[in-house]
Amino acid sequence: MANSSGATVNSRFLGRGLVYASVSIAPILMNFVATPFVTRVLGPESYGVVAVSVSVFQFGIVLLTLGLAASITRQAILEDSGRSGAVATVLAGAGCAAVLFCLAVLLLPWWGPGVLQGADPAILIYPLVSCLGLALLQNAQSLFRAEQQVASFVLLGVAASVLGPLVGLLLLLNVERTAPTYLSGLSAVHLTVGIVAVLVCLLRQRPRFVGMDFAKSLSIGLPTVPHQMAVSFLALLLVAGTSRVVGLEAAGGLQLGLLIGSAPMMLLGAINNAWAPMIYRTPSDSRGDILRSSYGTMMLMVVLLVCGFVVLAPAVVPFVAGPVANGHVVTQVALIVASGTPFMTAYLANIHLVFISGRTAILAITTPVSAILALLLVGLSVLAGLPLDIRVLAVAVPLFHVCQLAMSIAIRRGRSEIEVPALKLFPEISVIAALIVAGLLVPDNFMLLPVLSLGLLATLAGVRRKQVARYVRRVGVLNAG
Repeated sequence: MANSSGATVNSRFLGRGLVYASVSIAPILMNFVATPFVTRVLGPESYGVVAVSVSVFQFGIVLLTLGLAASITRQAILEDSGRSGAVATVLAGAGCAAVLFCLAVLLLPWWGPGVLQGADPAILIYPLVSCLGLALLQNAQSLFRAEQQVASFVLLGVAASVLGPLVGLLLLLNVERTAPTYLSGLSAVHLTVGIVAVLVCLLRQRPRFVGMDFAKSLSIGLPTVPHQMAVSFLALLLVAGTSRVVGLEAAGGLQLGLLIGSAPMMLLGAINNAWAPMIYRTPSDSRGDILRSSYGTMMLMVVLLVCGFVVLAPAVVPFVAGPVANGHVVTQVALIVASGTPFMTAYLANIHLVFISGRTAILAITTPVSAILALLLVGLSVLAGLPLDIRVLAVAVPLFHVCQLAMSIAIRRGRSEIEVPALKLFPEISVIAALIVAGLLVPDNFMLLPVLSLGLLATLAGVRRKQVARYVRRVGVLNAG
């Protein structure tokens, strides 16, 4: 009976998760459509300016949301103020984001030249506008996620992901072929969609301001700012550092590799919009069983995602990167980045339990430490003799996720009695590792990768079938006794 219940919950969660995944599929598809035009119209060096700007707004979104995107969902589900209190937090978060935006604009002459080398720092006003719009959107989406308003979540997310690059590209082709022209269209759409998202929240629910609730949301959310910032900061530091040390062209190649290689992780994050609320809502006495069951399902999905990515990457990445690609370097960067996906899955399984406890302060330390450790390991490798190559720099991403997983296990053990069987999923991790290595070694062999992926998937299915059969026999023996 418990197995039947778990299967039902898993099927519902998967269905909803796949709908949420469309929000991540949209920007991935849009990148495949728009980026080849943008890279060819602007050229490698001008695209480097766009690459740095994109890294800036990915980093800045985390600052402007103040971590409230994580706590709004929790507040709507678990706190007494419920949905009306969460809407109030969305509004308060919008006000805080506007203040931080104005401060960043005022300080732009001081921090801009350090981020964008070889171009006018005033260009960075466009990614700042994108930061504001996307911060408003993310906080509103956190409420939609809690209330299972999938249509609002998906439509607004897709609008920002698709219309932004599309408008930027249209301006680029019809007005002036410069990086600021493209970025102006992108930022205008991001801000418009963010404002619309907040208005949708207000139209559906009247806010009820409770000072202590907002303070509690901040106390849970703020510690996650360094936690979330570390991921974006890692990418920004790698791209901006490459632009200063190697050049804008190399920075553009690294940014494209990071962007395309993170596609499996983006899809995983989208499905997590259904996974996290499901774990939050599950009663504590059955939460462990549901978490372990859904975790196994997630890992199988990740294997399929990465298999598909490795098979398609050798053909798709050079097409998307265009003149920015240097041989197979950008493709190899994307494959290296994608190898962090299974470790991110295991990390999420542990961190759900940490958020349920409400004791998130430690994340303000552990995630930045993970990023610093990853950067140090890569830096020491370069000092030890490895070339200053964007492929070497990209290794920082999977290293970061490995460190994150190790630290999340330690944190979860101090906050929850539920165990997460991370090491029992060694077969899935082995399949992904074998595919990534094959993709790195034989990027030209378009026949080997599909055959190898099918063979590894068949092997994984056989291993899991035998394990399930042994489990069923063991349960039968125990019941008979």
